[in-house]
Amino acid sequence: MASNYKDITGRFVATAQVTAKPGKADEIAQWISNLKARADSDVEPGTLGYHIVRHGDRFAVWEEYADKAALEAYVYELQSNLKPFFLILVSA
Repeated sequence: MASNYKDITGRFVATAQVTAKPGKADEIAQWISNLKARADSDVEPGTLGYHIVRHGDRFAVWEEYADKAALEAYVYELQSNLKPFFLILVSA
């Protein structure tokens, strides 16, 4: 088993759990749905699957990537363009 993502080879699944700030769950749902649409498009060819489950203000997301490079591309995009908006919506 890899001790961090840099040691990963081949396909893998990453998971995340998010809790929305009060009153922001519907915005989070839309934001995550937009991420899923992007992942399902040709914009992220290395993203093989993107799945979402919602229970109230909590969300679980699991993503399947073709390889480490695909995850790195996603993380770069997330940190460069999406993180400031996302932090407004989630609880610390």
